[in-house]
Amino acid sequence: MDDSLEAANQRVNGIEVKLHAQSDDLAQLKAMMKEMANQQISIKQTLQTLAGEASSSQNVRMPQHPALASNQEWIGEGPPTYRSRRPRRDFPSFEGEEVHKWLYKCNQYFDLEEIPETDKLKLASYYLDGLALY
Repeated sequence: MDDSLEAANQRVNGIEVKLHAQSDDLAQLKAMMKEMANQQISIKQTLQTLAGEASSSQNVRMPQHPALASNQEWIGEGPPTYRSRRPRRDFPSFEGEEVHKWLYKCNQYFDLEEIPETDKLKLASYYLDGLALY
């Protein structure tokens, strides 16, 4: 009887060791999954930031498809989707005359180029010349 009791105790001890090992493995998997979830959140935030910057920037160039004419861009992969590019516009400089005309052109430029409100004054002041600069 003692032999069978000892064998049963050894089996119980073996099962407990395996359960502890599996519990440790599960804890490690849980920690790894939590880290992966945090990395995915970080990647998602980075992609959202980059997507926001790309959509607000007019200087981002899409890849050119070789068969395109020079006034169109190829968007994405797979069957090409085309759009026409807007002509590049220069910001108007101001020398002190016809301020209303200049302000109108500035506002048109800001709208066309989707300039953020926080950058408008800095951009406009850079293009002051002559008496307007003083």
